[in-house]
Amino acid sequence: MNNHPIPFGIPNALFLYDDYPHPISVGGITYPSVRHAVLSFKTMVVKIKKEIAQTTLPSDLKDYELEMPAPRWWKKEFILGLGKILTLRKFKENPHLAEKLQATGETYLNDLPYSGQGDYGIKELTEVYNYRGNILMDVREILRKQKAP
Repeated sequence: MNNHPIPFGIPNALFLYDDYPHPISVGGITYPSVRHAVLSFKTMVVKIKKEIAQTTLPSDLKDYELEMPAPRWWKKEFILGLGKILTLRKFKENPHLAEKLQATGETYLNDLPYSGQGDYGIKELTEVYNYRGNILMDVREILRKQKAP
């Protein structure tokens, strides 16, 4: 594995973020990003799901994260699993992004959190080092195996 990590914050790596704009449909509603789609699972109220889908500013998503009550399933393990499933969909549905992800080769993908970055209102996620980077490296490996003859 390459010892030089790719930090997400550089311009040519923005596609790695879970809030990178690309449509993803879940339950008949199209969300602008994986981050929006994951957050929509925090509620069963369709009206709120649609509001999340219309949200464009990260600060507005942060408001939803903090204001919506957490259902019993809203735990670290749920978010990690859901994040992986929806991130895999993101790259399968966007082959040009999948090619860019696979072009990172064996490079370590390091998510350097930025100030105020949301973790879906789950404090324990902030304690999981590089969870977004680990999800991406797992997805990269899945895509590589599915592409292999």
